Amino acid sequence: MKEREYVDKCVSRKLHSVPDTKSSRSNIVDDITYMLTTPGLINMTRKDIKKVADASKHLLGLTAEAKGRYRAEMVGSELISHYSSISSYKAESAIFNVIGSSDLTLYEVNEIAEYIYRMVHPKANIIFGAIIDDNKKDYIKTTVILGSN
Repeated sequence: MKEREYVDKCVSRKLHSVPDTKSSRSNIVDDITYMLTTPGLINMTRKDIKKVADASKHLLGLTAEAKGRYRAEMVGSELISHYSSISSYKAESAIFNVIGSSDLTLYEVNEIAEYIYRMVHPKANIIFGAIIDDNKKDYIKTTVILGSN
């Protein structure tokens, strides 16, 4: 089974997205497929996606991107803003991926993770990955899938 078909089958029926953002269902499925098919610093697998999808009745997909000096903070703030606008509960699981150029730092990945931690239950299972793409000069993009019951 091709990766996009797998992702579509695994998450689409449970996936919700935030209206009027770049977090459309199709974009989220494309982003998850990219996570699985692109070698990264920290790779995610089908098992990671399946683990979050199987443990959840509902999945929420969010995407944020930013450029510049405070890009990690801007990405985190945008994710929180989208999440807060549609949800009052804490997710029980999350999977997220950060894509950036070779200037992406572990500090930035950690800063984004701290924002995501605010969206989930304190005992939530959080899985993450990171991909270096030198075509993304001074740019960070993060895709998050939050699972809840």
